[in-house]
Amino acid sequence: PGSEDSESSEESLSAGAIRREKEAAIKRLEDRLLKFYELVNPEKAGDAPKVARTFVGKEDELNAKLRARYKGSDLSTPSGFMA
Repeated sequence: PGSEDSESSEESLSAGAIRREKEAAIKRLEDRLLKFYELVNPEKAGDAPKVARTFVGKEDELNAKLRARYKGSDLSTPSGFMA
C-alpha cells in the first residue's frame, strides 16, 4: 500500500511539474509576443496571452503566420524586427 501511495504522489508531482513548465513556456512566449506586437502592431498587444496559449509548442506555425502578416517579421527576427 505504501508504494502505491508513493507512485501516485510521484505521478502528481510529475503532472504538476509539467503543468508549471507549460505555464512558464506560455509566459515566455507571451513576453516575446508583447515585445513583437509593441514594435509592429501595438493594437494587438492585448492578444498576446491568448496567442501564446494557442501556439505554445507550435512556434514554427506561429512564426509562419507572423511572417505572412508582418512582411517577413517574426519572433526570430533580431531586435527591431522590421529592418
